[in-house]
Amino acid sequence: MRQRFEKDLSLMRGLAHEDLGKSKLSESELSELQSAIEWHLRQAALRQQNTASTQHEIFDIQKEKQEIMAELKRQLSCLDNPQCILEKTLGDRETRFNPQKKIFEYEHDGKVDVATFGEIMTDMEWDVFYHLDKAFASRSVIKKYLVERAKHKLGRLLDFQIIASESDIGLVDKFKKGAYKAYCAQFRDKTMLEKAGFVAESMVKNILRKMSYDTGADFDIFSGDVFQDVEQKIDFIIHKKQKFRGVNVAAEEQARDIGVQFTINPDAREHKIAQIRRAKQGMITREDLDDLVLVVIPMQSASELMREWRARGMPAGGPDKLMTRKGAGYVIREVLNNIIPQEEINLLWQKFAQYFQKK
Repeated sequence: MRQRFEKDLSLMRGLAHEDLGKSKLSESELSELQSAIEWHLRQAALRQQNTASTQHEIFDIQKEKQEIMAELKRQLSCLDNPQCILEKTLGDRETRFNPQKKIFEYEHDGKVDVATFGEIMTDMEWDVFYHLDKAFASRSVIKKYLVERAKHKLGRLLDFQIIASESDIGLVDKFKKGAYKAYCAQFRDKTMLEKAGFVAESMVKNILRKMSYDTGADFDIFSGDVFQDVEQKIDFIIHKKQKFRGVNVAAEEQARDIGVQFTINPDAREHKIAQIRRAKQGMITREDLDDLVLVVIPMQSASELMREWRARGMPAGGPDKLMTRKGAGYVIREVLNNIIPQEEINLLWQKFAQYFQKK
C-alpha cells in the first residue's frame, strides 16, 4: 500500500478505538472526539488526494476492523477461562479432534466427515468455517484458528479500504481504477468464486498452505493485498526460511520472501513478464521482496472442480482436494521450482501425495 495511506490508516486505528468507546464519554468529550476525527479525515483526504467522504468510508471500515480485533481479544480471554464457552457462529461446522485417529471430525449435512488441520485453516478461503470446542481441541489449535480467522476478515476489509482510496485518487489511471472497482464488486457479490483464474490461484495457495500445516514444510504463504495485485503484480508471497553456513560460523536461518505473479493463461506469458520487469524497476525494493517470479500453470479446469466440489456438499479441503495426484504434483513443482531445492520438494511431496486421488 502507499506510504501516506498506511500512515493515515495507523492514525485511524487510534481514532476508531476511541470512537468505539464513545458511550463512556461526556457530551463535551464526545464533541471533542468528533472534531478530532473530522479534522484527521480532512487532512488524510488532502494527503491522499481524494475526498473527505472517501475517508469517512475508510474510517467506517476501520471501525469494523477494530470490532474484529475486540472480538478476537474476547475469544482468547474466553479460551483461558475454564468457565467460559466459546460462542458458535451460525453456519460454522461443529468440529472435534480425534486423538486416536489423529484427525479432526466435523458435522455437516447430518453426517460426520474428517479434515486435517491444514484443511480447517485454509477452507476459510472458500467461506467455509469451523467451530472448535474447547473440550475437544487443544488451546494452541483453537488459538491458531481464531487468529487466522480474524486475519482473514481483516485482510478482506483492508482490501476494501485500499479500493476506496485508490478508486478516488485523481492520479490513478482509469484502467487501474476499473480493476479496483471490479475487484470490489466481485468480492461483495461473490462472483470472484466463479472465475477460473481466481479459483486456480486460491487452489494453488491452499495446496502450499496445507503442505506447510500438515507436513511441516519450511515456508509460509501470504496473500498479496489488492494494491500489491494491481500495482506491483504480486498475487501471493512465499516466505521461505533457509539454513546457511558461513566460514567458521554455525548454521543460521535466513528468511527469503518471493513474490509470485500467477496466471493460468500461457498466452499472457510475455505480457506478464513485461509487467514484472516494470514492477521490479519501479516499485519492488530489496526491503519488500527478494525476488518476483512468474508462474504459468494452465488450470482452466479450476471452475469445473469448484462446481463439482459444491455439488458434493463442499467437503473439507476445497476444490483443490479433487485434483489428481499427477496434477497436484505438477503444480507444486512448478511453483516451488528454483525457490527451494529439488530434493526438499521431493521429500515434501512424498509426505503429501497421498492427499490426492490416484488418477
